[in-house]
Amino acid sequence: MLGATIAALGWAYTHRHRGHVGVDVFSSHLSPKAKAISDVILTLLFFFPLIIIFAYIAGGRMYSSWALDEKLIETYWYPPAGPIRAVVFLGFCLFALQGFAQFIRDLQFLMGKGNV
Repeated sequence: MLGATIAALGWAYTHRHRGHVGVDVFSSHLSPKAKAISDVILTLLFFFPLIIIFAYIAGGRMYSSWALDEKLIETYWYPPAGPIRAVVFLGFCLFALQGFAQFIRDLQFLMGKGNV
């Protein structure tokens, strides 16, 4: 559960510092403006829909876990599942906020009002 907490809360931080795996074969040959255009398009097509779906599913699992007082049965300790499910949901929410902030930065760069 500690590892899942570190991973879930690190998604937004890693996205902020552009540490997630990317396809550099294509993006390394693009100009900064073309890269920002591709980032905007791919964010709209893939990031936002997927993060909304993941957050919705994680939120539903978190809610049902708390409502049913779910226990994790992987160990004989039987810890409650609600706290870790809440952390994963929080991680997706923070990741979505950071993705939205990066999307705004890319749009500002394309309008000539900022830098990447």
